[in-house]
Amino acid sequence: MLEQGEGLLHYLRDRRVSVEVCLTSNLQTGAIASLADHPFRQLLDLEVRAPLCTDNRMVSDVTLTDEYLLAWEHFKLTPKEIRRTVLYGFKGAFISYERRRGLLQAAKARLRELGLGGTWNLAQDKALSARRG
Repeated sequence: MLEQGEGLLHYLRDRRVSVEVCLTSNLQTGAIASLADHPFRQLLDLEVRAPLCTDNRMVSDVTLTDEYLLAWEHFKLTPKEIRRTVLYGFKGAFISYERRRGLLQAAKARLRELGLGGTWNLAQDKALSARRG
């Protein structure tokens, strides 16, 4: 992907295309020799939607928590980058807009509870409360 230059990354970012990042799987399959070779930091810096994923939990023997820990340790993720990466996963979900929107609101609320806030307005708070019943 990066062989195409930053033009492709800008294209992906500008069109909000999600690019799943599977660090452990990429190491295990030899797609990268080491995490130093992985483009995840560049994707983050350019704000390409790059949610962390496990690829195949059974084959890779990895959880999403493992992937976040690996990314946090190696790429020195900030709380803002963790929040953004988590939300990218919800934004790229292959589900209806309404369901995706509801899950995204719930994820934002949970991230706030965990101290990974971000901005939140009264309208969003009311919308989440209405969804919860």
